[in-house]
Formats: sequence, structure tokens, C-alpha cells
Amino acid sequence: MRRNARRRRARLLLWSALPCLVALAFAAKLLSLNLLAGQARDAFTKDNPLALAAAANWLGTINWLEPHKAEFAQGDAHVLEGDFTAARAAFETALAYAPGADECKVRVNLVLSIEKLGDARRAAGDDTAANSQYEDGKAVVSAAPGSCFTVSAEGNADGEGERLSNAADRLASKTAAAGAEESRSEP
Repeated sequence: MRRNARRRRARLLLWSALPCLVALAFAAKLLSLNLLAGQARDAFTKDNPLALAAAANWLGTINWLEPHKAEFAQGDAHVLEGDFTAARAAFETALAYAPGADECKVRVNLVLSIEKLGDARRAAGDDTAANSQYEDGKAVVSAAPGSCFTVSAEGNADGEGERLSNAADRLASKTAAAGAEESRSEP
């Protein structure tokens, strides 16, 4: 009888250990996400693309609930490196996963990366490719939800609406300037 009681107790202890281990693993995941997000933020403010990319890689590995945050951080790392093509790709991926308010932040960085790509095309003398980039950027802004522009909305907490509007204005003027130059150069 005692033997059965000991076995039962041992089984209960074993089965109760499993939920405890799962809870501990989940708590460790949550704590590490905060730490990694802080490392990514610090690396960005210190202009350290390598540290930012490392934090983004770890975020991508453990943050399966919010995959857009890792892609966003990866895009920021590419921006710091000056690789706006890779940044655009990362921000486009982040945009596909970004929920609600985070979508506005992603759109700001995406449109700024697209604008930089257009500026590089223009500097290289390829106005057609530059205008195509600028049109892509304007499309990103026009596809933004209204909450990005609403003053007290969560998606506009850091002035994302103003930044998107300013970018749209710059892109429109760059496109118009290119059109004016083309019409002057035609015989």
C-alpha cells in the first residue's frame, strides 16, 4: 500500500513539474524579450548596426508572437549600414505582420527607405527609376490607415502621421520637379 502511495506521489510530482517548467520557460522568454528590445533600442541610438542586427536576430528567434518587431529592428540595422534596399525588404516584411498601431511606425521607416532609394537613383541620373521609387513611397503613405494621422490615436503617438504627411509632400515635390525637368529637356 505504501509502495503504491509513493508511486502515486512520484507520478503527481513528475506531472506537476511539467507545467512548472513550461511556466518558467515562458517567464524567461518574456524577460528576455524586454532585454533584447532594450538592446536593439540602445544599439540604434548609438548607431551600432552590428549590435542591432544581433539583437534583431535573437528577437526573430524567440519572439514568435510579434515577428514584425524583429524585422523592424533588422530594417533599422540595414538603415544604419546604409543598405536601403535590404531595409526596404525588411520593413515590407514587418509591415505584412504589423498589427494596428505598430503599422504606422513601420510605414514611416518604409517610406523613408524608399525615398532614400529614389534619391540614390536620381543622383545616379536615372530619373525614371527615381520616380518609380517615389511613386512607391506615395503608395505606402496613401495605404496607411486613418489612425496613423489621427491626433490622439495610438498609431500616431510619436507623430507618425506628421512624418508620413511630410514624406508624402517631399515625394510629390520630387516627382513634380522631375516632371518639370523632363518637359524642359524635351525639344
